[in-house]
Amino acid sequence: MRLKNILLVFLVLIATGCSPAQRVARIVRNNPQLLEKQTITVRDTVITPEKVLKDTLVIRENETIVKTIDGTRLEIERNFDTIRIKWIQPADTIFIEKEVEVEVVRVYEIKREFPWWARLLLFIVVMFSLYWFLKWFGRKMS
Repeated sequence: MRLKNILLVFLVLIATGCSPAQRVARIVRNNPQLLEKQTITVRDTVITPEKVLKDTLVIRENETIVKTIDGTRLEIERNFDTIRIKWIQPADTIFIEKEVEVEVVRVYEIKREFPWWARLLLFIVVMFSLYWFLKWFGRKMS
């Protein structure tokens, strides 16, 4: 029973390992030349809604003034004793571009030294050797 517990603990330790993120962090820490700095452009779009402002003053005589500056239109209309002011700013799209420097991991293809079947065979041999060693060690302890 004790041998089964030891084997179970050993298999759990083999099955659990570090996560892929931890492995990449360790590889980058040991090989900083794998990181490249690259500049990318981030483009953000902001759409502003149309704005209209109206106001009224009371005066005498008739007159209309229209002024347009940078797409914003101002209309001042005077009709007898009333002045109407209308300010219109049309909807607009604003583009914001910003260059950001980011780190990119360079990917290399690494050729394996052993084919998959050789690794599997090695794993099986190690597991059988460990099993027989623990069995032998269990007999010596009892």
